[in-house]
Amino acid sequence: MDFGLKFPTDNSKTKNAVARAGDLCLLLATITSATFFLSSTQRVVTAETKAEPAEPSYEGEIRPLLAAKCLACHSSGAKLGGLVMETYESLVKGGTHGPAIVPGKSGESRLILMLEGKVQPRMPFQSDPLVAAEVAMLRAWIDAGAKGPAPGEAATTLKPLAIPDLRPQVPVASPVVALKFSPDGKL
Repeated sequence: MDFGLKFPTDNSKTKNAVARAGDLCLLLATITSATFFLSSTQRVVTAETKAEPAEPSYEGEIRPLLAAKCLACHSSGAKLGGLVMETYESLVKGGTHGPAIVPGKSGESRLILMLEGKVQPRMPFQSDPLVAAEVAMLRAWIDAGAKGPAPGEAATTLKPLAIPDLRPQVPVASPVVALKFSPDGKL
């Protein structure tokens, strides 16, 4: 193949490298177009293979997400906004502004509105927002009725991460022990 490139006649290594690069580009273009074609074609779905996407479960998906993203501020120790998310019952109860979730209505749920920034302050406060897939999972759970732990599942209480008690390894002396101040400027 000649791509209009000029090579020294005695440098066959350069020609081989360019030819290999051209072959790789052709291979990449073939794979990309095949992937696009396969993803755009419709799949024949029979009654046996048709499966509804499973709704998120509280214990399987929702509880771990809340533990990772929300519990630092919404535990029984912190209770910001009066909202505690350690148990399903406390999450449903809500905080000082009322219920955090409205089962079956994610668009009216304060939790979703705050995660999306439609109600201020946006949550998680002073942290990176949840990714769209996490918000979509919470929406799907709420729209499906926001069911709690199944009867067979053990209801677990989320525990916030323990904050270690860090103490200095050497004695610390304050450089100023006391300060006397006189309003007239004399000490």
